Amino acid sequence: PEDASSDYVVEWVFEHAARDPGPAGLDRSALASPSARLSYGELATAIRRLAAHLQELGVGPGDRVVVALPATPGTAVASLAIQLLGAVSVEVARDAGPAALATVLEKSRPTAIFVFGRDARVFGPLLVKTPVEHVFVLHETAPNDAMLSALQQKSAWQLREDGGLPGVTGDALAPAAIAPVAK
Repeated sequence: PEDASSDYVVEWVFEHAARDPGPAGLDRSALASPSARLSYGELATAIRRLAAHLQELGVGPGDRVVVALPATPGTAVASLAIQLLGAVSVEVARDAGPAALATVLEKSRPTAIFVFGRDARVFGPLLVKTPVEHVFVLHETAPNDAMLSALQQKSAWQLREDGGLPGVTGDALAPAAIAPVAK
């Protein structure tokens, strides 16, 4: 943006949110999709909330986080929350397939991964084998049984398309067996 006074997009979003925090309207939306619309204030809040949750899970500066999501407001929230923490967002095209994702996971050794709920059949079996500890699933409702079974030994969280986490800091996905693994 021409009026950006910072070096990072996330800082620009926060500056803009301070000037225009109002609800998302047709002329004041920061992000919009067919199913989600966010004002700059709502976007800033979602970024901060997700960044705080990632930080609670141990994600910090220099950590790698894989993002294999479609273009949605939730994807932007995830990428900007990762940037806010000083972590590295490793973007992977969803259509690259499981072999490409396996290579990225092996080479990057991420702390967390964001995947699309509809990709359960493709990425679910791979998630079982990978040492990544924290998995965020972008899905408007709880993920289907195929994805849940792939996440049995992972710390798994739902991310809504608007970038929100169910609950204040994010609720573990049901059933109870999906709760974060004790260390």
